[in-house]
Amino acid sequence: MKALLVRTLADPAADAVSASHADAIAELQGLPAAGMRVISGVVLPPNTDVLVAHQLGRAPRFTWVSPPIGNAVITVAGIVRDLRGVTGSGVTFDARRVLCLRTSFFVETITVDVAVF
Repeated sequence: MKALLVRTLADPAADAVSASHADAIAELQGLPAAGMRVISGVVLPPNTDVLVAHQLGRAPRFTWVSPPIGNAVITVAGIVRDLRGVTGSGVTFDARRVLCLRTSFFVETITVDVAVF
């Protein structure tokens, strides 16, 4: 994100407003939603670990997965799990770079969108 310009004005009231705005903007930039990434079209085969690069530069604080997209026939209530740091087969991965998604109870491949915060 862009850094704020630091300027001093001749008017103390204007300086106070400027400083207040700078503080508010800095606070908003620090919120997890400010760094959100949306990854479209993630293909998830049934019962398979899928590593997805998220480009946050840190481990996600929250992951949201959309309902299946397209014409997937859903016969059973399936779930998508975010496996934090270890795949279903026990292999570790760098959560600062990728997240691992795994479907359970789906009988066919699904496509989803993923938002990471």
